[in-house]
Formats: sequence, structure tokens, C-alpha cells
Amino acid sequence: MVDLKTLKASLVKLGVKPGMRLIVHTKFSAFGGVEGGPEGFIRTLMELLTPEGTLLMPTFTFQLYEGKDYGKPFDYCNSPSATGIVSETFRKMPGVYRSADPCHPTAAWGKDAKWFVEEHHKVPTVSKDSPIGRLEQKGGHILMVSCEDSVTFMHVVEFTNHVPCLGCRTEEYDGILADGKQVKLRTWGWRKGTCTALDTPKIFQTMRGCGEMSEADVGNAHLSLFPCSAYRTAYEPLLAAHCPACPIRPRTVSRTVPTDWDMEKERLLSSDAFTGDLDL
Repeated sequence: MVDLKTLKASLVKLGVKPGMRLIVHTKFSAFGGVEGGPEGFIRTLMELLTPEGTLLMPTFTFQLYEGKDYGKPFDYCNSPSATGIVSETFRKMPGVYRSADPCHPTAAWGKDAKWFVEEHHKVPTVSKDSPIGRLEQKGGHILMVSCEDSVTFMHVVEFTNHVPCLGCRTEEYDGILADGKQVKLRTWGWRKGTCTALDTPKIFQTMRGCGEMSEADVGNAHLSLFPCSAYRTAYEPLLAAHCPACPIRPRTVSRTVPTDWDMEKERLLSSDAFTGDLDL
């Protein structure tokens, strides 16, 4: 069992500090137990970041996008996170706001939390103006807890490098907003095949070699902290080497629709999807 004093000291040594903009991906069971459970872990992060910082977590709903509940409505307030107990606990805590992408909703707390999530349903899922794209804009960092292959920021790097394997707002799902209004919501189209560019061990080794990543073992978990910018620098050369000749394209499913996004001008076209303001 990891006590909160040890957890806090380890996070400080790792580099978590007041005012930091941080997204956290966790395999919580890897700790082998944390005092106070998931909420104890979250509140320790909040205490270290202070309200001048921002804490983001993925609250993705893969069960609606490709899992057992495929095609069912995304309920903004009630659809649970499929990305672990920490993110599910986080999204329900006071002062936490969630975006309305029906596959990749992201939750935020702290400074500018609303700004991070409020436009997500109006833009491409992993664009520069998505919550994780905005994290990069703000000089943000990524904290991984025993889940190195789950760096969602990888897709922001891919999308902003115009890879041909990710659909841009090419799937549409039913949604239920906080006020109960039923709407249509757009999300991305996942690639139909395995990415040959992504090499997580190589990316992490590059960041280590540049001194851009700090690491620590806490309980039985391995923690890694690094800037979004360092991950981009390490990943982009792999994309440049692999993507031009790659034949993989986005999947086609029953929810596939023509895109409503002008890639050249980076703006919405005419759309039947909800693009109004959220009641945050």
C-alpha cells in the first residue's frame, strides 16, 4: 500500500509542481494499493498542481464506439469512462468538466478547465484545438502510470501531421446533453489496420536520451513524466519515415458519414451535428 505522503514526495521528485498543465493516464492497479484509493491519488495531484494548474484525464467511451454498447447514445453526464477507475472517479468530482466528443470525451479540473473542453465537439477529435491539443498549446505535460502504450497525445501528433489513416469527424453518434437534449455528435474514424510508424520503446528512449523524461517507481507502478513537445519531437520523424507509403485508411462502419470539416481552412462545413455551446 502506497501512503499519500510517499506518493506526494515521489510526484514532486518526478517533477509535478504548482501551475503545471498535466494529463494523467493510469493503470491504477499497478500501484498495488494507494491510501484513499483513486480519490486519494487524484486529490494528491490536485494539491500539487494547485488551482493555478490544470489536471486532465481521458474519460473515453470505447464501449459506445467499438465495444458492447456500439452505437448507443453518448450520455454526457452518465456514460462511464472506459479508461480506468481513476478517470471514472475524476469525471464525477466537483469542479471537473467534461468534453462532448462521443468517443474521446476528456475531463479537466483547475485553471481554464472549461476552455480545455468546451469546443471539443465542434472540432476534429484529436486536433490542435481538442483538449489534448490545447494542452500542448499551453506547454503541458503527460504523466503515465504503468501504461506507456496509452499516450493519447500520439494521435494529436498524427492528426496535425495529416496522416491519411484517421478519419476527420467521419462518424456520427446519438448524444444526450446535460439538459437532456438529444443531438448528433461527431467523432473521428479509427484506422483500419495496425500503425507501422508507432514505436513506443523508441519514442521513450529518444526522450530519455534528450533528458526530457523523468521516471520513478512508486509501489509496484512505474511512472513517467514528459512534455507534450518532447513526445512530438520524438514521434514526428517516425511518421515522416512510414506514413507516405502506408496504405492504411480509416475504417468504415454503420456510423460512418461524410466529413463536415474543411481540412484546408480548418473550419466546419454545413453539418447536422450539434455545434452549439455546452452548458458547463
